[in-house]
Amino acid sequence: MKTALTTTALLAVLLSACGEKEPAATMSVPDVAKRAFEVAYPAVKDAQWVKDEEGFEAEWKVDGMEHAVVYDEKGNVLLTDVQVTEAQMPAAIAPYLAEKQAGKAIVKVGMELKAGVTTYEVELDNAGKELELIFDANGNYLGNEADDSASEEEDVD
Repeated sequence: MKTALTTTALLAVLLSACGEKEPAATMSVPDVAKRAFEVAYPAVKDAQWVKDEEGFEAEWKVDGMEHAVVYDEKGNVLLTDVQVTEAQMPAAIAPYLAEKQAGKAIVKVGMELKAGVTTYEVELDNAGKELELIFDANGNYLGNEADDSASEEEDVD
């Protein structure tokens, strides 16, 4: 029994260190966060929960478009993220991409609302690696983020 517990603990640490999602059975979403999600999104029945560096994130799709909301341990919304089409991003982004990122295909576009500030995250295929460019609500370039394969997410119940 002691060996099984040690092995399970070691596996959890190794998976976490490698950036893999931890099995759902090892973490749990606070009930207050689950209730807040159910009230805000009553039609969503298939959300997947993960624990990341920001909090407890519920992820789901609507008509093939990704949606996510992150709650803290008290059930407060920290951010929302919705996949949008290229046509829904601010008009100023397309010319920027054509000039500065020519030849790189758009993988997806997300609109994030955090602390009352809306940003657009445009994921590009950069020679097989994802590059995420961040723009403000007016389409002004704010910076970029290379895809970090060692993500800080764990599956949770």
